[in-house]
Amino acid sequence: MHSEPQIELKITQAAQQRQWQAFGLVMLALGCGVRVFWPTVHAMVEIWNRSDTFKHGWLVVPAFAGLPGSDDAPWRRSRCGRSGRGCSP
Repeated sequence: MHSEPQIELKITQAAQQRQWQAFGLVMLALGCGVRVFWPTVHAMVEIWNRSDTFKHGWLVVPAFAGLPGSDDAPWRRSRCGRSGRGCSP
């Protein structure tokens, strides 16, 4: 009976470690993506700064970044099955 809190503590610590590992992998993937697409990103930023037509680009980036975490994200509501018949919202 005395070992249960220790087991729960180890499980909690392992879950926290996996969360940090997942966070690290996401940051690594983002860093690699920025490195690979740096010329494109740099050109887009220059256009956003220079052109009045594309000033909205600065609003697209934070909106897109916040989309995966939102509760009403479209892919969370979709009911896609593995039947291959398509998806319906």
